[in-house]
Amino acid sequence: GPCCYEVGPEVTMLFPGYESRTRWGTDSVDIPGVIHSQLAALEVWRSDECTYTSERLFSWRRDATEERQMAVAWLPTD
Repeated sequence: GPCCYEVGPEVTMLFPGYESRTRWGTDSVDIPGVIHSQLAALEVWRSDECTYTSERLFSWRRDATEERQMAVAWLPTD
């Protein structure tokens, strides 16, 4: 989540209006917010869990784990 997704200024400049700050005060981007706005015409469900703060999810930044997350998306055909 933007609370913990630390990026450099070269990334924040690519997402105007979605700049944020991490819990520790560094630059961040609200990537879920960007995606949600781009898919505004579609019904979208997303989890508000943060991979960094949720122990239920894998996080390279938190644990240096080699485990990965997966996303699933589809569009109805009718």
